[in-house]
Amino acid sequence: LKRKTVSTFDELKKELEALFGKSESLIGLQIEFNRLQQKPEEDVTEFVARAERVSMELVEVILSTTNDLGD
Repeated sequence: LKRKTVSTFDELKKELEALFGKSESLIGLQIEFNRLQQKPEEDVTEFVARAERVSMELVEVILSTTNDLGD
């Protein structure tokens, strides 16, 4: 790890997010995706939007994990 100087909280936040990534884990997202069910109060459009959000987050984590292994 290289030493870096940051001057603001926003810079610190950006550096920490780059270092540690999202708080959502691969396993947590896989479980959430596998348990997806339409909620009683949710229409089809809302359910599809939620399913797409979870699947995109899952893909992002998988790709970032794959990229980290290649470094």
